[in-house]
Amino acid sequence: MRRQLCLALLAAGLAVCGALARGGQQPPSAPPADQAALLTAINDIDKLRVLNPLKLKPDQIDHMVPIIEKSQQDYSRRVADAMTGPLRAMADDIRSTRSKVLAGGSIPAAFDERLKKLQDQFIEQRKREDEATLRALSEEMRKVLTPEQVATAASLARKSTESEGKATLRGTDEQFFNLYLIGTVIHYARIVPLLKDMRQALASTATSEAAAPPAQP
Repeated sequence: MRRQLCLALLAAGLAVCGALARGGQQPPSAPPADQAALLTAINDIDKLRVLNPLKLKPDQIDHMVPIIEKSQQDYSRRVADAMTGPLRAMADDIRSTRSKVLAGGSIPAAFDERLKKLQDQFIEQRKREDEATLRALSEEMRKVLTPEQVATAASLARKSTESEGKATLRGTDEQFFNLYLIGTVIHYARIVPLLKDMRQALASTATSEAAAPPAQP
């Protein structure tokens, strides 16, 4: 939580610095590409804090990447489908209401009620999709990771909830492993590129070690 707050403050600070550099003439905009890349690198470093302890092997990463990619694609499609139908059903009402409000009219209570119902339905559907995605991903990841790696992941997730040396959440190892997947895989959009970078780094290290001359006795 503290690291996330620091990242948010850093991003805000960069935006302010950009505005000052322009003499305050323009509103803050997105940070330049080099600064954005640095923020991305910081986020990756933070995620590697909980990835490196698993000591993933290259072949494990090779198996994990397509599993995660498919999970992301299936989830995105199902969530989009859950919104598309109901939203299209309200299309005419949304357009006509917008035109009336632009002209100074009030927003009809019936429109707000219908929109609120649509939002509630979508939130509930997305919650079901989150749970289904997590169950499927957990099952597949357990096939790739060793029991020791699963235990390490659960331990890291449990430790992340600690306050003053005590866990603030209670649960089974399975629940904490799922919590690890939520924070490390599901909620981190860059997890696939990061795993691919890890795979490349491991390959480079292995090549360097193979090319190194044997140690002299």
